[in-house]
Amino acid sequence: MCFEYILLVINALLTKKKKMHNYFKNLSQFDQTLKVSSDNETLNAKKGSLIWIFIIFIYNAMEICMILFKIMNSNEVTEYVNMIFYYIISLVHDMEQIFFFTLLRTIFTRLKLLRAHVRKTFRVNDAGTSDMKTDKIETLSNNAQLDIGSLHKVYELLHKCSEQLNSIMSFPMLMMLFTSGFSTTLLLKILVKIIQVQETMDPKIVTIAVIYLVVRCVKYTLLVVMPCYYSSITSSQVATIRTTLHDSLNTMPLDKLERRRVKAFFLLTKESEFVYALAGFIRLNMTLPLSYTSLCTTYLVIIIQFSKFLD
Repeated sequence: MCFEYILLVINALLTKKKKMHNYFKNLSQFDQTLKVSSDNETLNAKKGSLIWIFIIFIYNAMEICMILFKIMNSNEVTEYVNMIFYYIISLVHDMEQIFFFTLLRTIFTRLKLLRAHVRKTFRVNDAGTSDMKTDKIETLSNNAQLDIGSLHKVYELLHKCSEQLNSIMSFPMLMMLFTSGFSTTLLLKILVKIIQVQETMDPKIVTIAVIYLVVRCVKYTLLVVMPCYYSSITSSQVATIRTTLHDSLNTMPLDKLERRRVKAFFLLTKESEFVYALAGFIRLNMTLPLSYTSLCTTYLVIIIQFSKFLD
């Protein structure tokens, strides 16, 4: 985790600072074109991010209190220093993942707003949608009137933002996936050992240890699932836009120029998918958590077998 922390700091300060600046600049340009505020709560979900941060802080605070209670009678300052240092690094790991899936959500909400503009342009009604957040996005789509050419341009701009975000988060996400998987595997190994020797231990200690290990494994897994979830639902928005364009070509009376523009927009959505791939080969979608869990289980079996061999 120390190694991960150093690499994340170097990556953020030296290699990704300019790309992050360009990303927010293009995102702001997109908001200006659609005449929405960059600080809009519906688009950025600051409350949701703060809730996640609050939960992570509470979780880490509870763990610190448990460990402080355990080493309360210890006079060694080193134990306190090591514990505080570990939890600072652990908190950085968690905050970094929350930061990235918050950025993924900003792309998703803006694509959802763009979808609302497309459906409004082609006079398509979302029958049966009464979700409050969807209604707010529909309201935001009334701030600007866009033609096919403008929709084509803002889609290109938002796709450029998604590519920039993919470039920014590839290396950090790979690092965090590795450390999360490695930590989860080691925690599961400890859990297996505790279950094997539980008859010789105090039942209360066994219960507390099992709960602690399971909850920490769930936390690591959940923080992996969230970016994959937002990546998947972003792709579904593109599919909805493409379907709307396809239906419009087949059902609406369009002149030759408009039909050509709609076809160009349709081809753009087909060729420029909102797909996130870490380092170009690890697809960030809902199949990744399954692969993550499978990999952790496989390496857990390997580690247990090797530990028996060494013993």
